[in-house]
Amino acid sequence: MGQAKRNKQRHCPALDETITPAVCGSNRNSTIVCTADCPHNPFNPDNYFSSYQEIEGKVVERLSRMLYGELDFSQKKKISNAVSKREHFVTNALHVWHLHGERRTEIWRNRGDFGDWKNDELTVVRSLDTIRVALLEIQWVRDDRSTLVRDLLRPDEAPFVLMDATTASIACRFSVLLTWIYQMPSGHWRLSGIALDVPRTGNHTPREMFETIITQLGAPETGRDSWLLENMPVIQTAFTATASAQEARRYEISDLTTYERICRVDQATLRKLPVALLASPRIQDDGPDSSKAVFRGSLMEAPVSDDETMTCLGSIAVFPDGEIKLKSMGKENTRVLLDFMRNLAPRIEITSESLQDLARKRRESLPPWDAQLVPPALLENVTAIGLRSERIPNHGKSSLLTMMEHRYKSFADTAIPQIEDRSPREAACDPRLRPLLIELMKLHITGIDQQRRESGLDFDLNPILEELGLREIIQPPAPRGNIESMEDHDEEDEDFAEILMPRPQTLIEDEELDRRMDAVMADKELLVTSSTQIHELLAAMHDLSIKLNDLELQEVQVAACLAQALIHPTLPEDFSPYPDSMIARTESFLAEILKLAPEDSIIETMERIGRSTRQWEVLDMCVGTFNKRRSVFRKSKKPRPEMLLPMTIALCACICEITLWPPNPPA
Repeated sequence: MGQAKRNKQRHCPALDETITPAVCGSNRNSTIVCTADCPHNPFNPDNYFSSYQEIEGKVVERLSRMLYGELDFSQKKKISNAVSKREHFVTNALHVWHLHGERRTEIWRNRGDFGDWKNDELTVVRSLDTIRVALLEIQWVRDDRSTLVRDLLRPDEAPFVLMDATTASIACRFSVLLTWIYQMPSGHWRLSGIALDVPRTGNHTPREMFETIITQLGAPETGRDSWLLENMPVIQTAFTATASAQEARRYEISDLTTYERICRVDQATLRKLPVALLASPRIQDDGPDSSKAVFRGSLMEAPVSDDETMTCLGSIAVFPDGEIKLKSMGKENTRVLLDFMRNLAPRIEITSESLQDLARKRRESLPPWDAQLVPPALLENVTAIGLRSERIPNHGKSSLLTMMEHRYKSFADTAIPQIEDRSPREAACDPRLRPLLIELMKLHITGIDQQRRESGLDFDLNPILEELGLREIIQPPAPRGNIESMEDHDEEDEDFAEILMPRPQTLIEDEELDRRMDAVMADKELLVTSSTQIHELLAAMHDLSIKLNDLELQEVQVAACLAQALIHPTLPEDFSPYPDSMIARTESFLAEILKLAPEDSIIETMERIGRSTRQWEVLDMCVGTFNKRRSVFRKSKKPRPEMLLPMTIALCACICEITLWPPNPPA
């Protein structure tokens, strides 16, 4: 036995001696200053997936439940509303502020509320106390769990490592994220919750946008950390409003009207027209299609080239009966196209014309925004949307790689409006224009990296950066391969309002379930007690997206109280259901049902959802109360038959929450 104990001992690099696992576990990263590379340190970057995430998840769950027990009704309502609307950024912002901005974890620590917490969990709590708002610019992706980033709010600080697998899976060089970060025991930093993508507009750097927006919102000039933590929800709203206002402004100043003109020529002109079109050096032959046109082609801005990207001004289709269709976008392109056709066919006659104002339609499709949140300075110098339609040789049939190679072949020597119509090569040598060029190139690099990650594009701009002498922004390109969007990670990466799995439960069934049911029916006060215990869950049901009427809502609540009494006849004082999780789970279950294909079985899906509660026999008994109680209602007052499924889904989510904590005690 003694030999077995000695074999379990481990070497501690920090102490340079052999210690037991118990000593290691209760002292590491606290009384023992652990090395980051110790294999027994759960915060070793190599243990990110195997240890750290699990510990962090437990800590976040426990902190969330402690927090919910202290918030007042209005604070809980704000969080519930954010959860039900799937506003993950706002949900996280509210939790971060109440936990760390209001220094609750410090208060709890001082009064001994963490007395039964494990050492590793307390280490995470201490790390979370370093949380701050950050405007992260991705420098490069190091591996599947880490990226090198800069905090643009602290430009004098050196880049640092961010340990976050979700960010590493989607990151593109020089993309910018507004988020929260905290320092891990290893010295690396960790992203908390979710991040907001901050766009590069070409006219303002992300940091300039951020500073202008928070100044508009009344941020103090110094000591902003606490203000930022408290005001992240309105900062996000202001960023969204500004982006919508800028897009609307671009539409206002852009000529995005599409024109289609139907023209006619006589038969004599018709016989000569296809030959004349093909003879023009600016016409690209688009070949036949199913429309039976005798000619289909496009008018280019310059003579057609075999090895250069070309700009298309409009399309031309000629039909056997003398009809001609001209399509173009923008007044100037339309004028050039019509003048070109009149030079070839002076007697051409316009018989009809239709137009579509795409700019107006797109403006009207934008969501409404609060203009008071939009700094006027960020609406200045907004550039119009270009009307250049580019085509590469081989009639546009080349691959994306070929398109990129042609697009950037002469890029270094092409005049660009964003750098005062100078070429990148010229701007790189001009101290005044070089910063503008760097911002422009960061925008291009991010776009290329997005293509690398989404479609596996094997292309990179580093050779061009080297040619231009922009070595300060040369970083390893993003990995190639498919990635998920940030929205796909929202549900998985919610640190606070996450959908938690029910704890393992002893299944209550058969005689035991019947015995408990008899006990509940005999104890008239038990259902009243259950209602008090899950009052917050019942109140939150009003905010579900499934719109139950008052009677249906009452039936779900009665069934939920019955389930509470059956699963937990008695409860410890620290029992605290979490409505946010229940609401999020309801929406998840409902979405799962709504996305079923016709061939999928709703019965099998509901059975699987029911079993996820861990107490499907209790669920079945409670759902039975829906049908039994319906008989006592007048026909006009019964719950709607079509709402039985949504009612059951809401009850499933409630039972999942009830089974989360603690394991059910015996009756």
